[in-house]
Amino acid sequence: MIVELPPRRADGDRAAPPVAGEHRVAMARLRALKARHQSVDLYVLYPSHMSIDRLLAYDPEQRKPYRETLTAFYGTEEWLGIVQERLTSAHYHDMYRDLRDLYLSQLRRHWTHADVVMKARAKLRARRLYDMIFAYDHEAAGSIAKYARGQSDQYGFFEGTAS
Repeated sequence: MIVELPPRRADGDRAAPPVAGEHRVAMARLRALKARHQSVDLYVLYPSHMSIDRLLAYDPEQRKPYRETLTAFYGTEEWLGIVQERLTSAHYHDMYRDLRDLYLSQLRRHWTHADVVMKARAKLRARRLYDMIFAYDHEAAGSIAKYARGQSDQYGFFEGTAS
């Protein structure tokens, strides 16, 4: 999926950055996809430490332009309570974990399994970029996910998660 940058405003800044492809991966679209097809294995790059970061300002007024986008992405407004609990940067880890768990729980309402398969990071830094999530119903797909975990670090960009 290719995402175009938003146009520049008169002041030179870009308009509100979307969650990468958010209109294509809104939770309602994923639900509709699953409802229309009997067997769907879903592989999602969850932008845990990339574009979502820019939308989660401490100041509620700065967050306001992104509220609709984030609600569509998560499929619920529960994300807002999670973000409001972050008082300082010491709470970032908990916030990221809880937001990802919210996303996984939304997927699990429609798929039997939804798990983080790998975590991508910048090669030269240990900084995480995004999580690779795999949602599936059939055990054959689960076997593929387990295999991917075992192959995850061959290029030095990924860390596999526990099986």
